[in-house]
Amino acid sequence: FAVDNICGTGVFRVNGGNAQCSNVVMGATWQKGINSASSRSSIIVDDGNFKIDNLVVGGHPVVAGAKSVAVNGGRLEIGSMKGMTGDSIGFRLYLNGGELSLGNLATFSANSSSDNVIVANGGKIVASKSDINLTSDNTLNSMSLGAKGVTIDTNGHRVNLYKSTTGTGAIVKDGEGTLDVGWMAKHTGGFVVNGGLLLMSGTEARHFFGPVVVKDGAAVSVSATGDTLVSSMTFEGSATASVAGTLTLNEGASFSFKD
Repeated sequence: FAVDNICGTGVFRVNGGNAQCSNVVMGATWQKGINSASSRSSIIVDDGNFKIDNLVVGGHPVVAGAKSVAVNGGRLEIGSMKGMTGDSIGFRLYLNGGELSLGNLATFSANSSSDNVIVANGGKIVASKSDINLTSDNTLNSMSLGAKGVTIDTNGHRVNLYKSTTGTGAIVKDGEGTLDVGWMAKHTGGFVVNGGLLLMSGTEARHFFGPVVVKDGAAVSVSATGDTLVSSMTFEGSATASVAGTLTLNEGASFSFKD
């Protein structure tokens, strides 16, 4: 089915089939923009396909996770996203499977350092436009990864992944385009680069990364101004690397090439 507008509170769930909506406003009325701490709303995709052209999230509830989007399977496509009142507190995006296509990700704030805007344990994020900031400094757009990690398909675009990323799951980069990462000190799962470019950048004195595996035809570039430390780096087939900054292997680490 297809509708123009969905707004208010409650749960909207897709279990199969195809659905499309031009505008979705979470936790508020369309006419007056009313929003309160008690206004909870969720979008859950278990199967099927749901396309949202414009997603607006009501701002400043006091309860973490009061507004949430969960993708457990199927595919959710969000063309554009924004917070109704600027930096909105309490929004959560859960990715447990399936595919999430993003045109952008608005800037959201966590209630505390233990809160995360993106919580991923499996599934894939696909960029439909360039310069998407999945995470940023401090607690803005932070991301926590479970053991299954997350796949990020840059899809010919540029996706930015900055400081606030934690967890043990690997980040798998698919597709052409660039994944720009910096200062991943609290993320130990490392990277697997299947295609395109993994760009290690940033201006901090030291940058920390876990193991990095660069597959045949993919590339990694180190351009951070400080030291870039990795636990291991493996190149397979015709994978390439360029180093403009300083690349340091941790004690006991390996640097290897495989046919």
